[in-house]
Amino acid sequence: NVSELNPADSHGVFGEYWQNRGPAVEEKLALTTVGLLVQHHLINPDVLDPNHYHLI
Repeated sequence: NVSELNPADSHGVFGEYWQNRGPAVEEKLALTTVGLLVQHHLINPDVLDPNHYHLI
């Protein structure tokens, strides 16, 4: 079952885009990463703290 292997399947609209639009695998990976990063940023404001980025 393909849906069992779909990491975006539980993300509602994001999962629907994944399945219905059918972008390339690389795009799917990028979109999933961006989606997870956005969710993480919304949950953890400390990620946006410039003090956490020492390489810049």
